[in-house]
Amino acid sequence: MTGVEADAGDTPADKARLLREGPLLTIEQAAQPGNPDARIALESISHGRLLGSCAAAVHGLTTGDLARMRRTIWEFSRVPAAWIRFQTTVSETLHYGGRDGLLYWNDGAGPITELPGARMDGRHAWGHRGVVVSQMRQLPCTLYTGEAFDNNTAVILPHDPADLPAIWAYCSSPEYARDVRRIDRKMSVTSATLVKVPFDLERWQRVAAERYPDGLPEPHSNDPTQWLFEGHP
Repeated sequence: MTGVEADAGDTPADKARLLREGPLLTIEQAAQPGNPDARIALESISHGRLLGSCAAAVHGLTTGDLARMRRTIWEFSRVPAAWIRFQTTVSETLHYGGRDGLLYWNDGAGPITELPGARMDGRHAWGHRGVVVSQMRQLPCTLYTGEAFDNNTAVILPHDPADLPAIWAYCSSPEYARDVRRIDRKMSVTSATLVKVPFDLERWQRVAAERYPDGLPEPHSNDPTQWLFEGHP
């Protein structure tokens, strides 16, 4: 089997040019059934332990009417009682980001439960720690601290909380996006795909120990658009 390699963010014109001018890639057809979900991949995929053996990928909540149900924190002097913090995507990988939103929740009894298309996904991740992955392009990520999160993201939720530093070290590295894109080149990656990549726990535990000898940083942001901002530079 042969093909040409395109990035998830390529335009139709880019892909047409690659078909005309790009190099041919040769892959072994017989090896494809051994890939996660037997997906066709244009690169060799390691078949060791998968991230899914250490963590679950949890899909975010769909409001059914985001323009009505979501506000930003600076629209209020304080968070009203009926609203909760609402995690969304980040444009680049950083420790704490995507924290400028509020969701009208009203203890789950608000109109969100009645809106067509609304889905209450992700609630079993609330209150736990993990990694939020933005499901587009290069899959930038940020640490998750237990809030509601939207359906443009997925949370990678460790089975063992002690594995979070290693999982973060991997997901925040360029290797993670490359590994995911080896098996899924669509613009938006499904949440299930995010944990179907090889994961060497022992290696990333060593990386995390070197990078974070005192543990992962505490929630903090210097960005005044974020609810973590405390007014300090």
